[in-house]
Amino acid sequence: MKAEVIDESIDYVTDLAVQNSAVKWIPEGAILIVVRSGILARKIPIAVAGRNLTVNQDLKALVPSKGLDPRYLAYFLQSAEQKLLSRVTRGATVHKLDTAVIKSLEVPLPPLEEQQRIVAVLDEAFEGLARAREHAEENLRNAPELFTSALDETFLNDGWPEVQISELAHESCSLSYGIVQPGEDHEGGLPLVRPVDLHQRVVKLRGLKRINPERAASYRRTALRPDDLLLCVRGSTGVISLASSELDGANVTRGIVPIRFNERMLNLF
Repeated sequence: MKAEVIDESIDYVTDLAVQNSAVKWIPEGAILIVVRSGILARKIPIAVAGRNLTVNQDLKALVPSKGLDPRYLAYFLQSAEQKLLSRVTRGATVHKLDTAVIKSLEVPLPPLEEQQRIVAVLDEAFEGLARAREHAEENLRNAPELFTSALDETFLNDGWPEVQISELAHESCSLSYGIVQPGEDHEGGLPLVRPVDLHQRVVKLRGLKRINPERAASYRRTALRPDDLLLCVRGSTGVISLASSELDGANVTRGIVPIRFNERMLNLF
C-alpha cells in the first residue's frame, strides 16, 4: 500500500490545552505507528504526518533523523509488518506493540538520493495497482448492465419466431412451485432444493436439506430430473440454476419453479 500522509483528523485539541503547553507536538514528516488497538491482530497501521500534530496513547511517532526520507522509512516499516505482528502482545480485546520492538528493527540506509528513488518507484507501482483495482471494481459494477446488454443484442431479433415458455415445456412439467411446508430436517430423507441453494450454476446434492419423503407425496409434479432449470420465484426472484444428475427424484420448495423442456422442441430451434 502506498505510504499514507495524514494531515487531517476528526479530533482536535482545544486552544486551552495548547496555551497551557499540555500538548506534545509531533513534527511534520514523523512516522505514526498504531501500537495499541484490536486491529493489531492482523495489521500494523503506519502513516506519515503531513503537518505538526499530536496523538493519543494508541499511537507512537518516529521522527526521522537527517538523511532519512520519512516515506522511505514508512515503506520499510510496512515491509516489516509481519515481523512486527509476530511481536504483538495479544490481550482479550486490545493488542499492544512495544516501542522497544520497533526500535530494535535494523533499517537499511542507502544514500538519500537512492531512498528517494526507491520511494518514487514504490509510489508508481502502488498507483498502478490502485488504478488496476479501480478499473476492476468499475468493471464489476458495470458487469450486470453489460450482461443485460449482451443478452438483449443476442435475443432481441425481430426476424426470429417467438415461443412461450409453456410451449417449450415438457408435457410432464406443470410449471408450478414446490413444497409449501417441508418441515424439519429428516436424516437420510429426500433432498430438497431451496432458493438459498441457487448460488451456483449447477445445484448438487451436498449441503441440501433433507425432508420426510411423505411431505413430498402430494408434490410429485415438481419432482426433479437431471438438467431441470430451477427458477427462483420468491426472495431472489429470477435467479436460475440447473439440477445436477444427483438430484434425480429430489424436490423443491415453494420458492422455486422447476422447468423441464421438451427436447424435441429445443432441437427444433
